[in-house]
Amino acid sequence: MLLPSSGLGSKGPARGTVDVTHAKKKKKKKKRHCKKGYVLKRVIRGKGKHRHYVMRGKGKHRHYVRRCRKVKKKKALVPPPGVNPVGPTQTGFIVGMASGPAPAWEAQVMPSLRPRVVRFSISIDASLSDIGGAVSGMAKYGTEVIPVVMFNGRIPTTAEAQNLASWAHAYGPGGTYWQGRSNGYLAMRYIEFGNETNQEWQYGCGAGCAGFVPRAQQYALRARDAINAINGPGGNPNTKLLLAADDGGCGCSDWIDGMFSAVPNLNTLVGGWTSHPYGPPSVYREMLDRLVSDTARHGDTSDPIIVTEYGISTDNGRCLSDNYGWPKCLTYAQAATDMHNAIADMHSRYGRRLAMLMIFAQRDNAASGAESDREGYFGAFQNNFQPKGAFTTEVLNELAAYRG
Repeated sequence: MLLPSSGLGSKGPARGTVDVTHAKKKKKKKKRHCKKGYVLKRVIRGKGKHRHYVMRGKGKHRHYVRRCRKVKKKKALVPPPGVNPVGPTQTGFIVGMASGPAPAWEAQVMPSLRPRVVRFSISIDASLSDIGGAVSGMAKYGTEVIPVVMFNGRIPTTAEAQNLASWAHAYGPGGTYWQGRSNGYLAMRYIEFGNETNQEWQYGCGAGCAGFVPRAQQYALRARDAINAINGPGGNPNTKLLLAADDGGCGCSDWIDGMFSAVPNLNTLVGGWTSHPYGPPSVYREMLDRLVSDTARHGDTSDPIIVTEYGISTDNGRCLSDNYGWPKCLTYAQAATDMHNAIADMHSRYGRRLAMLMIFAQRDNAASGAESDREGYFGAFQNNFQPKGAFTTEVLNELAAYRG
């Protein structure tokens, strides 16, 4: 972030004189700073639905009360019996793919797509064998999975959230499934908790509506339930939970603030933050910059950011209904150039903080020319599994270049 200039052009008042006006201005600009190991955070009072930020003053002078709080360090977690301790396996940036709900089938019919990581959707109520089929099926192709657990239009129960521990116990790094196998480096390191729970389309309620902040609070509480279970005796602390942390398109901090108001130490529990920053630089920079600054206000400057969906829609020059700010009539070659430049820019701008980016999606939802809806044409391949010219080539190049 750019900092305001310090005004070095003036030498100030002469020695021995007092510039009262200048002194008053400096007093207004004075900011509070905390000593090392502490961070300035808003004061919270109350419990449950009565939990709220403390404010003082009246009218335009009304402001949040802030206090210096000690930064809590994440505790070292000991794996339960049957789970082997493992170290981190990722050393660099990864570009992967977002798949449909049958990733192994897509890998079979599009053999040239061999991403290091695939994100796929699965119900939070899915059985252990269901998640196991996806993990083992993709391991055959040398691919790690990130399951995004689906609970569209609702918040999961405590029991549903806690059940994710059994997935981690079996298929997380060092888990029981990998004992005696040589490909344990493909174990499930992350579970994404919900898909776009912070957006309006599932709930009919976005930022500003009465249910938005309570939804963020309940989402954080169920995430905490899941994390505590995953880190417990029946889980596997080598698997981490990813939480939605972009603004949901509102240009505000309501979602992040809501989560932290319910779970103030969320940054010490979470495995990373997710975002779906579709659009050109003017869009994705604003959204990711806000994610970085909003989480920093709550004490986090190091948890990884994982873009679990990013894509550009193209039907080779045919005009579509919309394209999240990109031109609506992109050719495959034009979309390829835009995709290359966007990934390079994000990788450069956010550095090691941006751990992964998943290109959405592996294949088009609609046949070429069948409809004008943008959602039909984000694929790296056409709906009939045929390449999309320069765009397919670009996606394959990104997958080869960034494998961690």
